[in-house]
Amino acid sequence: MRHSRFPTCLLRPPQPERAFCLPIAREIEGAYCCPSTSKLDSHPQVISVQRAIGVLLVTCAVTDLSVLPASCHSRVTVDEPQAPFLLAVLRAALLSLCLVLPVGAAAAGPQPPCEGAIGPPSPAYGPLDGLPTSGAWRGADLRREGWQPPACLGWQGDSRIIAAIATRFHSPLSLGAMAERLTAVSSHPSIRFWATGLQEWLPLAVDAWAVDGPNGRMRLSDPPRQALMPGRELYYTEVMEVIGRVVFRVRVLEHTRDRLVLLTENVTPIRVAVVTLFEPGALQVGSFLDHEESDGWKLYEITRAGAASNFVVAGYPSSYLNRLDAMRRYIVGLPTDRDPPIAPQ
Repeated sequence: MRHSRFPTCLLRPPQPERAFCLPIAREIEGAYCCPSTSKLDSHPQVISVQRAIGVLLVTCAVTDLSVLPASCHSRVTVDEPQAPFLLAVLRAALLSLCLVLPVGAAAAGPQPPCEGAIGPPSPAYGPLDGLPTSGAWRGADLRREGWQPPACLGWQGDSRIIAAIATRFHSPLSLGAMAERLTAVSSHPSIRFWATGLQEWLPLAVDAWAVDGPNGRMRLSDPPRQALMPGRELYYTEVMEVIGRVVFRVRVLEHTRDRLVLLTENVTPIRVAVVTLFEPGALQVGSFLDHEESDGWKLYEITRAGAASNFVVAGYPSSYLNRLDAMRRYIVGLPTDRDPPIAPQ
């Protein structure tokens, strides 16, 4: 799965003397933080407020959230008597982010087009060359319904959130050419997704390249179609704003004349400053590409944040859907930054 940049509020110029700094800001790519000139910097209540703000700022960065507590949009000024009240407000705001998760989807859960699956895919494929269908599911809803990941995905444990899109389209390309698009990781900086919080199109990554293993450092060319043999594992590195370098593994589950199935997950942790968002293997993507009659194609993409992810990544499904749709557009051959996005808000 891919990530957005940190809120620009941290780059604002210093405010009057009684403003205090956010410790987490000092660790984020040169973000501005005022010098420690205020006596409030060492006040225990202010330290607690700073920590609460830090968690909220991580939520800003990950979810592309556009409506946030004031701490995400401006510097905070506080007098000593106000600190307990401000701390209570921030705690309440953080709790609301945990409890109010605007995720709407069918309760039964997603169903990718696994080989031998019982029942049609969910979300269902739409009309040929029409808009993609999509869905998102909260972990609590999936557990209540007793949903379990299909065996073909190889996913273990609970999910915090799952998002999926399905589409049908025409293309004169062969399956081999389509496969090379799916694994063209060097193209990720040119593929743009809609960041709902910033309301602008951003690249999936600042830089990306193939490597020869989980610890590989040498840049390799994108894997050719001949390398996509069933059972083979491929690796690539992405560099993302704020987050930095992350290594991903791509496993070729199926590759026949008319079908390709790839499973992708992070090998290294995904962190923002000192906060771990995804432990290894907690961010996973499944891609199912099927050839229909003539030049017709079906594409199904599903992603999830597993149980080993931080709770803050589960709040808003738009970021997951928009990243999936960015890859869909690239594979289909459409401009990736064409309005409207699949999840505008």
